[in-house]
Amino acid sequence: MSLNALLLVLSGLSCPAASSSLLRRRASTDATQPAGLVAAAPAPSLVGSDPRFVNDPALGVVASSGGGDFFTKAWTGENAGDAKRGTGSCTAFRRTLKCDPSGIRDPKQDKGCAVVVKAGESGFCECGDYAQYAAVDCEHRPFTCEVMCLKFAVVTGKPAVFRNMPMTPEQAKGLLSTMMWANQTDLEAMRMMNQEVQDFTARALKYNTESADKARSSMEKFMAMMKVAREGDAAKAAAELAAYRNAVKNKPWLSIYNNGGEMIKAGRAIQAKVLDVLPFDPASNNAVAATPAL
Repeated sequence: MSLNALLLVLSGLSCPAASSSLLRRRASTDATQPAGLVAAAPAPSLVGSDPRFVNDPALGVVASSGGGDFFTKAWTGENAGDAKRGTGSCTAFRRTLKCDPSGIRDPKQDKGCAVVVKAGESGFCECGDYAQYAAVDCEHRPFTCEVMCLKFAVVTGKPAVFRNMPMTPEQAKGLLSTMMWANQTDLEAMRMMNQEVQDFTARALKYNTESADKARSSMEKFMAMMKVAREGDAAKAAAELAAYRNAVKNKPWLSIYNNGGEMIKAGRAIQAKVLDVLPFDPASNNAVAATPAL
């Protein structure tokens, strides 16, 4: 290992909450390691070959061919720990401000060991006895501090405590191999996030189904009301049509014509009576009513 690379790694050990620029640099893959450090396991050569990860949806995300080395290459702060301090138990995730793991603390945003730390959150994991590990800026893979502190125990040879259960180094290493992909990506965090997506999708589907049921019920009620109204209108229209057809069947125009003839006859009879009563023809232009004598 070159002197510059050695100084870089040692600076990460003495100050676990290093600057974000240092965190983004990749850890050296040289076989030689400084005292107190254990190298990360190399990435598997065959994706999905481990039967423990078969049909694991989290692995489908992190081990996809389009993911590049984002999920398999370590950052300095994620893959090294100080063997002289701390234990492999987890205390909490300590949040910092301004995407700086060495920045001002934001204790109100601290998280429990089993809560997923997502991209956009900076800070570090506090493992047992105030050991800082996995110091990150805002650009990092999702992880949980319980898994990171388990990894801290493995890479430093410290006694491991996972969810209040003490473990031997062999047990811790075996458990870590099922919790992390390529010894870099926290599969437990990915599983939690996958479950969150599934839960969100289930809630969305439930909401859509309930909304669709309400809409369908309202539409059925509307259609029933329209059917009643349509049936009423149809009955009234049928009655009107029947009345019209009945009137046409009785030939009302013939009755009107006959009634008109009868009215003409009655008028002529009235005219004849008038001529009998009056001493003059009322239809004559020269007709002058007689003036009675005084």
